[in-house]
Amino acid sequence: MEISKSTNAVFVPNNYYLDWEKLKTIGEHRSFEWNRPEHMKPKGEPSLIEIQERLEKHFHECLNHLAFIKNDEGVLYKTMMSVNNLGKIDVYHYIYFLVQHSKRHLSQMQKIKIEFNELYDR
Repeated sequence: MEISKSTNAVFVPNNYYLDWEKLKTIGEHRSFEWNRPEHMKPKGEPSLIEIQERLEKHFHECLNHLAFIKNDEGVLYKTMMSVNNLGKIDVYHYIYFLVQHSKRHLSQMQKIKIEFNELYDR
């Protein structure tokens, strides 16, 4: 939003492209090779309830951000994303990345739940 204040109007470039396919792979478990950095290694905390609360909070924050940048301001700021060699992505790409990343974790948890139920429902 700070960047948009210094311009009269925000225009989406003619060559603007959302690489949906490359971002979709973020939501698929083991769809690309990526070695997790040490600081992202699970430590067994916080609690499951705290994680659920954080995810819900983050979801609503993303919705609020999208509502706030409804006039294409999201194309003005880019950040580097090393995951799946995405490179520089704008705010809209980043929010979609977060959605796909959450989707991957949800599918992993669903798979674990199914495996657990098959193991103990005998």
